[in-house]
Amino acid sequence: KPMNPTIGRVSSTQTSLPAITGDSYRVVKGDSLWQIAERAYGDGSFWTKLATINKIKNPKKLYVGVSLKLPKLN
Repeated sequence: KPMNPTIGRVSSTQTSLPAITGDSYRVVKGDSLWQIAERAYGDGSFWTKLATINKIKNPKKLYVGVSLKLPKLN
């Protein structure tokens, strides 16, 4: 059964979330690729790399509970 998608970006009031460490991250309600990239890499523009690496065809739809690969970027 498909999981509920989370669409759109997180509001700027939620930017104080803790940094993401490790090589994977499980999506929670309210996440966006931009926000995940900011927390994991310190730069939201890396969202495109996350989409490519994780084979995400529609970056506006992230499914809660999905585990994303977070490779080290040079």
